Amino acid sequence: MSTKKRTIAQQAGTARRKLKRQGIEFLTDYKGTDVPIDYVPNIDLLEHYNTMELLEEARSIREQLEAFKAKVQTTGDEIYMQMLAEAGVDSPNKNFTLSTFNKDKKIIFKRPPKYTQDEKELAISREFKKKWLEDEAENVPEYIIDLVVSLLESKDGNIDQAQISELNKMTQKIRNKNFRKMVDHFNKSLDAYYAKRYEQFLYKDNQGKEQSIVMNYADAEPRHPEQQEAKEAA
Repeated sequence: MSTKKRTIAQQAGTARRKLKRQGIEFLTDYKGTDVPIDYVPNIDLLEHYNTMELLEEARSIREQLEAFKAKVQTTGDEIYMQMLAEAGVDSPNKNFTLSTFNKDKKIIFKRPPKYTQDEKELAISREFKKKWLEDEAENVPEYIIDLVVSLLESKDGNIDQAQISELNKMTQKIRNKNFRKMVDHFNKSLDAYYAKRYEQFLYKDNQGKEQSIVMNYADAEPRHPEQQEAKEAA
């Protein structure tokens, strides 16, 4: 059943009364002039009121999210450390997973490494890369060249740990001395630090497909009241 949409004047009238009940009789404009609330145009008043309301709600949600994140990390760390103690493990991994008994719900805890790089060592590594390619470019698979270029030409230090491991494994197969020196100086250029940790919340839907619970505002799909009603009715 549809309801008649209220006019701008009606909505502004409600907002004006609420502001007055808060003791607000004037609004300050962008020039710094105090304007009696009864003389503020309806659309401007409505814009002001809703902006204030939505920002306060956003702040409240942010505070709830921060509190929830602290709860998740504290709970996860406590359980994980107990699991390690029972297993007799002293050096914890920075990445771990908690799950339900049947494994259909998971929380994945991650703290991926980031890297700064010594430009001098990186420059030396790139010189050996050139020599290696001069020696064997025709015999090297394209995926190896792509991997090397991706790692040695990274601009932001956002280097994949798995790619680094893959590059180091290749030294067991590729005997070229310039390749090995390239890898050696590349490794020397790296200085790892750990970025802000984060968690993923996963569950299996009715079809057994793994889904992620989106916690990022930018990725969240808006759900209007009528959509929620339709979902519940289905």
